[in-house]
Parts: sequence; C-alpha cells; structure tokens
Amino acid sequence: MNNTLTNIFCALLPNKQARRAIRKYMKDTAFPEELESFCGVYGDFKDFFLKANDVPQKIERLKSGLDDKSKELVDVLVYRLLYLPNLQESNDFRVKRARYFAQMTECEKRTFNGYQGEKHTYKQDFIVPYSPLCEIFYDRHGLRHASEGIKNYIAGKDFVDGGTFCGESLLIFNKFYKSRKVYAFELSEQVAPLFADTMAKNNVPSDRYEFVPFGLSDKAGSVSVSYDSLGQAYDGSSATTLRPVLALDSFLSERDGGGGGGGGKIGFKKTHLEGFGRKRQPFEPTSP
Repeated sequence: MNNTLTNIFCALLPNKQARRAIRKYMKDTAFPEELESFCGVYGDFKDFFLKANDVPQKIERLKSGLDDKSKELVDVLVYRLLYLPNLQESNDFRVKRARYFAQMTECEKRTFNGYQGEKHTYKQDFIVPYSPLCEIFYDRHGLRHASEGIKNYIAGKDFVDGGTFCGESLLIFNKFYKSRKVYAFELSEQVAPLFADTMAKNNVPSDRYEFVPFGLSDKAGSVSVSYDSLGQAYDGSSATTLRPVLALDSFLSERDGGGGGGGGKIGFKKTHLEGFGRKRQPFEPTSP
C-alpha cells in the first residue's frame, strides 16, 4: 500500500521536483501524517478505503456470492478509489476527465450524458445550496427508471426521507411523484437551518413535509456522531456528540395515515445514512 500510494500522489502532482521529494521521503518511511491528512482533505469513503487495514478482506467478502458481472463492477470501483481523486476535485489534481470516462460503465455513461443535458433545468426549477447531484435530480433515487405501475402505486402516499440534509430529495418527491407528505429525518442539528431555508426558497407548503430532528434506528435511543464541513453527521472514529434516534414504525404509527399501523400509506422510503447502516441482514447467494 505504501508504494501504491506514493505512485498515486506522485502521478497527481504536476511538479517534477515535488514528485522526487515525495518519493525520497516515502522510500524508508511509513505512510506520513501529512499525506494522510492530504488524502482525507475532502472527508469521504476514499479516506477510509486508503487507510483501513482490512480492505482486501472486505472486498473479498463483498464479492462472495456475486455473479461475474458484479465482481467486475467491484474491481472498477476499487480502481477508481485507488487511482483517481473524486470527479468534483479533478481540477485540483490536474487529472483529465477522460480518465474517469474510460472507467465508466455503459449505464453510467448514459446517466452522465443525460444529467449533463438536463442540469441547466434543475438549476432553473430548484434552489439548492450546491450544484444539483445526479443521483437525486436525474436518477431521482431510482424512481426515474421505475415502472409506471410503481409510480402509480406511490403517487399520493407519504414518503420517508431518511437523512434529508437540505431537503433536495423532498423537492423531487413533491414535484415528480405527487407525495402527499414527506417525513424528513435528519440526525444533524447543524443542517436544520439549511433545510428550512431550502423549503422557504422553493415555496414548499408546510403541510407537504415534516422535519424530524432524529436519526432512524430499530429502537429509540442515541448515537455518537461527528460532523463534516457541511454539517452532516457521520459515524466517525472521533465521534463525541450524542444525537437522538427513534424507531420508524413507532413514529409512523403515531401519524395519521402512517405505514406503521395506519393503513399502509407509505409509498417510498429513501435513506442516506452517512455510514450509520451498521446492522445488515446476512447475504444469502440463493436468495432472490
């Protein structure tokens, strides 16, 4: 890993003298704190991937039971994490975008091109505090590609937005899928003003959503969190702040029309949990 990371960072640096200095420094040295901080400057999964000791074992467990096409996709993602910075930071590292496109699957290329063709309309139709994200505004959390039967089923029902952040998914649910009401859960109290500002700027009626300042769990309690530069809460090793969580079924059973006992009115649930998805069902290769 030491030599691999040396080559990665040297490839990203345009200055030959800087590349030589790093190679000399890294020759007989463990992964230095300076580069560790540099690697995690944007605070994301890449940071974890490059520093964790058991990543090869995790990859093998991930591939266990997968078909050949899925295994190839895992290899593509691993390559990106090892050799390419995040696309939005590519200009910082002088990496040509053609290197990213060469690693895209055909499906990703179609999605990317479609997103680029529509991105200007998102900026006209919605007011959000950052550039619209492809998975939210183009893919719409997969609903764009859903059958008409699914779209008809969810129309007019309540939606659950787990990890709402500034409420951008809520805007999509209201505009395209006729959600009756969106229950917007957010663990971080730091982004609550951002959410309120987004709702106000987009003129979302107050009866179309409910902001719930809790995380989601299997039972009521609390979890320790850290915060990134955007105020998002995540499950970090230095987590010290306690935030409340609740059970979704219990919450919905107390709401009129809730799916936890009020007639099954929940049409769609979306979760974006920033690494908090600790409990998972064991993967069974024979399961449908």
